[in-house]
Amino acid sequence: LLFLGNQSGFLTVDADNKRKYYGSSVKWLSEIENWDPGSFIIDIEKDEEGFYWLASWAKLSRFNLETGEMTVFDQSQEGIDFRGAVCIYKDSRGKIWIGTTAGLYCYDYGTAKLTKHEMGEREGTVSSLIESKGLLFLGMQKGLAVLNLEKYYESGQTRFDFYDKSHGFSGIES
Repeated sequence: LLFLGNQSGFLTVDADNKRKYYGSSVKWLSEIENWDPGSFIIDIEKDEEGFYWLASWAKLSRFNLETGEMTVFDQSQEGIDFRGAVCIYKDSRGKIWIGTTAGLYCYDYGTAKLTKHEMGEREGTVSSLIESKGLLFLGMQKGLAVLNLEKYYESGQTRFDFYDKSHGFSGIES
């Protein structure tokens, strides 16, 4: 399925037979109890369990397309300090990483909670995520952060390397 997100919700398109599904086949997010219709969907990712993760400026949501159940993650919950989610990435081991307005989070399937990965004074909006050769690259306003996923999975500890203007990275820092 192809998912198209906008300010009102999302639409699925089945590329195999070129049909579009509306109404009872797929609920618009504005029809789901926990969804704020003013939230723009910025990014969508499907996890290993078949849930769809939806990033928006207002919150992060996990959606079950089959049942219509929506789980919302926002500032009303303990341990969450972001105003919105900006990007979502499923790494090569199936872990869901979320770039937010307050740094990097990942989803812990064991506890069904988000875990924040502290970045210290460099913390800020993570606007893009991509993995290459065992490294997770984080595009940020003040530069680029890199997390060695191999070391993270071996030790469980998060250590970032940062690259900014002093390293020749021409970001949007002032």
